[in-house]
Amino acid sequence: MSPLDCEGDPPPPLYIDCPAPQTLECQDGGAVASFSPSVTGGVPGYSVSCQPPSGSFFSLGCNTSTCSASDSIGQGASCGHQVCVVDTLAPIITVKPEPVSLWAPNHEMLDFKLSHCVESVVDRCHGPLDVDAVGVIARAESDEVEDDSLVDDAVGDGHTCRDIELGGGSAARLRSERQGRGNGRVYTVHFTVTDPSGNQASAACQVQVVHDQSEASAPAVRDACQYCEGTGCGSCPSASPECPVP
Repeated sequence: MSPLDCEGDPPPPLYIDCPAPQTLECQDGGAVASFSPSVTGGVPGYSVSCQPPSGSFFSLGCNTSTCSASDSIGQGASCGHQVCVVDTLAPIITVKPEPVSLWAPNHEMLDFKLSHCVESVVDRCHGPLDVDAVGVIARAESDEVEDDSLVDDAVGDGHTCRDIELGGGSAARLRSERQGRGNGRVYTVHFTVTDPSGNQASAACQVQVVHDQSEASAPAVRDACQYCEGTGCGSCPSASPECPVP
């Protein structure tokens, strides 16, 4: 018989208190949570266990670990500990160090997609992402006018219109041409990527049409925006009504 029984008093009830809910940032699909419930009352000689136990890997979302305790005379108590794993960080975009080159300058529209200029998109929670699947082109800018026949003393771009066509998503079509007296054409493609949790990151990459392919030819030089298609073009002009499509 225990001393409490000799005195005629019932044993104190057993209590278990779980820690406050935890919120952890996701990495590689989840997070490792550490926690320890506290036990009071009852008769010493406690046994405590949690399922899943402290130190377990919890997946993205809110999960509950149920903790149970018993004392030396068989009293039991339980509590629940909530672990919420969240993804609040945007993916990291790495753009290829060199611009994409279009050649020859034959005035043809060429297909472009973001994977041509993006080296990788890596999300801390979800891992590597396919930029063509999660990327959206917002706008594309050219540092040369849409049609150089509208500009005095400018020749060589073929007098074409609509040099940029955005197809939605990660695809576009860009015209392979440049002004004959210029320093090459540079298209700047602005885009966003969205991870499965809805976090977004933005970046830009460049597509060039160099002046020529001689050994002495330098990369195209990016000048101020002269023609833009998409959203966020600001003061840079879009397609001109003076440049009709045939």
